[in-house]
Amino acid sequence: MALPFSNTAGRTLERLRTAFIDTARGAREVVGAPLRPDLPDDDIPRLKNRVDACLAGKGGETARRVRAAELGQAYLSLSAVGRKKFLLTLAHDYGLPREA
Repeated sequence: MALPFSNTAGRTLERLRTAFIDTARGAREVVGAPLRPDLPDDDIPRLKNRVDACLAGKGGETARRVRAAELGQAYLSLSAVGRKKFLLTLAHDYGLPREA
């Protein structure tokens, strides 16, 4: 027979684990951590944020160029798998409609 404490402790540990994972993901974005080489699915929102910032064009010419260069550098740092996912994300989320 399992003790009620063990069930409560298990739920508490699971909640702590989930909170830690969420915090770690948020921290990667805040500190501007580089995209991981294979561009895992949880890096895609960070990639989209960078593309959106680049397309928004806020700031002066220098700021826009820096963001574009950083995006290019991020692409170059990816593995072949990551580069494919990068380009598929651009085509799917930022490409022209097929009718165009």
